[in-house]
Amino acid sequence: IKYMFNKPVKCLYATAPLLEYAVLDTYKDTIEISLPKNKKIAVHIHIFYIDLLNELIIYLNNIPVLFDLFISIPENVQCNTRELNQVLADIKNVNVIDIQITPNVGRDIAPLLCTFGNKLKQYDYFAHLHTKKTLEDITLKDWREHILSHIMGSPAIVTQILNSISNNTGMVAPPD
Repeated sequence: IKYMFNKPVKCLYATAPLLEYAVLDTYKDTIEISLPKNKKIAVHIHIFYIDLLNELIIYLNNIPVLFDLFISIPENVQCNTRELNQVLADIKNVNVIDIQITPNVGRDIAPLLCTFGNKLKQYDYFAHLHTKKTLEDITLKDWREHILSHIMGSPAIVTQILNSISNNTGMVAPPD
């Protein structure tokens, strides 16, 4: 694990110190979770490309602890509610699912902050994902899989990240 300490991060026109972030580039095959039992975990998914939801569910099923799921869907995305609920029923370890239809502004960040921000403040840890595609640049066709496999590619990887953030790591990112 590579660490950087006390680097300022620009966020919403303000500078905030980031205690620590980790770039995970080595993984163990199995690892015991050391996350305290009373910690609340949330996952936010912004669904712009509904056809990628099944892929995300595979990764969500690698989360080895209970979590709440917050889903934002832009109002211009065609989504069959019954089919969506059937797909979401395949998620293991999910406690609560909150789905909101949002205006298509601010890409994935506006729904994260404006729609779910107050709710997410109630959690100790959260992950932010969205259904991302690169339609123009063929050289980036594998980057979504690279990111997801390094952050949520197995229960052991997710456990290692949960253990890391329970020890004051502020943010986790995949290697380049």
